[in-house]
Amino acid sequence: MHGILYKSLKEFVVDQYGRDTWNEIRAEASVGSKLYLPVSTYEDEELFELVRAAAAVIDQKAEDLLEPFGEIIAAQLLDAYGNLVSPDWTAIDLVEHTEEHIHTVLRTHNPELTPPELECQRQSDDRVIVRYQSERELCGVAIGIVRGVAAHYGETISVSEHRCMHSGDPYCEFIVSS
Repeated sequence: MHGILYKSLKEFVVDQYGRDTWNEIRAEASVGSKLYLPVSTYEDEELFELVRAAAAVIDQKAEDLLEPFGEIIAAQLLDAYGNLVSPDWTAIDLVEHTEEHIHTVLRTHNPELTPPELECQRQSDDRVIVRYQSERELCGVAIGIVRGVAAHYGETISVSEHRCMHSGDPYCEFIVSS
């Protein structure tokens, strides 16, 4: 998994709960004082263990942490990959084009990176249906990223999930509208 997620998780926890909480989470997850570099890749299980530990230490459900984490990471992803984003796009345009303009480029330039597969169907100027598929089942992070992108653009959007892998569906599907 992309190191930017690990770095962002640390920043999210430190910003929201403090450095001591991050240190407690690392101890609970048995990862020690490992430094996560945004340009490196790490084992998926290590992030899952950090999220499980965060849920235990913070005393929240893991899924309740993923959306706010996604909102925070959106700005960092835009900083890292903003060169792949058209300056004319709105938040919904960016959501619609993420797979072809960002994920495809990431997979091509670094085969170790395996971002989720997104299939987007634009229904109107202010509505896109997103089908999210990933073995990681981090749809909460994806929804948070969408919300964070909208915040970055200063736009108001709504996201409603209609299918979810956590409920037994083969993929997640959510509607993004403004």
